[in-house]
Amino acid sequence: MNQNLEFIKEELSAQEKFLESVIKIETFAKKYKKLLIALGVIVIVGITVYGVSEYIKSESLEDSNRAYLTLLSDLNDESAKNILKKKNPNLYSVYLFQKAIKDGDIKALNEIANKNMVVISDLSKYQLATLKKETTALSSYLTLKDAILKDFALFQEAYLLIKEDKLDEAKLKLSMIGLESPTKNVANFLEHYLIKK
Repeated sequence: MNQNLEFIKEELSAQEKFLESVIKIETFAKKYKKLLIALGVIVIVGITVYGVSEYIKSESLEDSNRAYLTLLSDLNDESAKNILKKKNPNLYSVYLFQKAIKDGDIKALNEIANKNMVVISDLSKYQLATLKKETTALSSYLTLKDAILKDFALFQEAYLLIKEDKLDEAKLKLSMIGLESPTKNVANFLEHYLIKK
């Protein structure tokens, strides 16, 4: 019997604690009802805005990719140009770069070279130096601090020097190509050719 009384007391104590915590939660909910509703609305609106924003970005990316693919098949499609220019200016610069190379358009390459886009600008500068087929233009490219195609420019400059019969200068340029460069193997063949010459 004593055991049953202890069991009943423990049960009542557990139920009292449960009821007490429910009452505390209810009191808290009543006290901060407006704040909790506002917080819930803010969270829902935030999630909705984020979802819509991501959807719009995705659609814009798809539109610009479609426009770019259209331009790859028809370089003069004005509608695709306008879509790409509006929705993805970086990809539009890539398109302009491709078109300038295909057309040999030095003016367009100069414009791209002066844009604030590291890779495309650098590639345009290299392409301009290459189109000029002068060692001075390539040397000018080589002075750029972060020239991406430095080893290719060294190789190309060495080749032009060989054509001008300036073999010692060509050897010097070839020796400046880094050992880890993919151009080094071809440069070694060219150096070997110079030794036999």
